Amino acid sequence: MSLSASAKRDLPLARAVGDHAAVMHDVDLPARRPPRQRSLAGVTVKRRIRVDRFGSLLALLAVVLLAVSCADEAQAGVLSISAARVDRPANPDVAAVRLTIENGTGTSDALVAVSSPDAARASVHRSGVDDAGRATMEPVERLELPAGEAVEFAPGGLHVMLEEPVSDLQVGDEISLTFTFENAGERTIARACGRTGHERRRDGGTPWLSSPGPGDGSSV
Repeated sequence: MSLSASAKRDLPLARAVGDHAAVMHDVDLPARRPPRQRSLAGVTVKRRIRVDRFGSLLALLAVVLLAVSCADEAQAGVLSISAARVDRPANPDVAAVRLTIENGTGTSDALVAVSSPDAARASVHRSGVDDAGRATMEPVERLELPAGEAVEFAPGGLHVMLEEPVSDLQVGDEISLTFTFENAGERTIARACGRTGHERRRDGGTPWLSSPGPGDGSSV
């Protein structure tokens, strides 16, 4: 069979196409990868890590709340001064201050000094009666304040003595007192001078002061 001129011209191209097709037919194409499967084990591990972190956060929060609670409890217990009063003195050279000190803390303390800018000297004294029936009065250099107990400065017992007040104290005059505690440090209160018990009884039980003065109670 004879080929035309054009067929002879296109023969090399046909052979090349045929060879290429044969090569493509013999090549092994890579197999298609199956769909990627989600690892349940990996999901479980991630969830476990999240749970562990959440548990750690809860534990940390519990520790913080406990610390705050302990701090609040520590602040709740304080050493307080209340019911401070000074009657107008019958003797202008000496005045007595009554009060109550309550140690609400868990640690024993001590009152070691008292001072006042309104008197030449201020100190703690204890009045009493000796075996012969005579009135006594002794200075108290250090007054113990047991934890959880209250110490009352009352007539016939403890009092703060103010010697040589800077002025002739009258009802309503303010007295400032600074108490020095061994642990609590220095704290200052102020209280107005009031009527004596004799004056109140004489006048039919009239109030000690017409209006409450400052420093009626002070926490330290």
